[in-house]
Amino acid sequence: MSAARDLDAIFRDQLDAIVRAVCAAHADPARGPVVTELRYTLDRDWSGEDAIHFTGILRDPVEREFYELAEINPIREQVYDLVRESGTERLPYLSFQLESERRALDATSDDDDA
Repeated sequence: MSAARDLDAIFRDQLDAIVRAVCAAHADPARGPVVTELRYTLDRDWSGEDAIHFTGILRDPVEREFYELAEINPIREQVYDLVRESGTERLPYLSFQLESERRALDATSDDDDA
């Protein structure tokens, strides 16, 4: 394996550890929104800087349509803190989708493939 591949594997291992930590920390519905999945892509942001774009998939809230910003901010803060602690110089971005939204998007994507 080349040094570049080794670094890429280490970096992805760090990101996967962040994903596991966030999902584990936000698995109890009694403590707030449940993060069922945290996806990421390595990309560039609008200014051309290296970035990590995270998408947090949240369990749909009970008896309402969305989560308040105050409810999802602890998730955002944890992701940003863990990225900073990992030492990466990529800028983290985080958006959220509800499971129902993700299913609808996935179904649309499947329909486009047909």
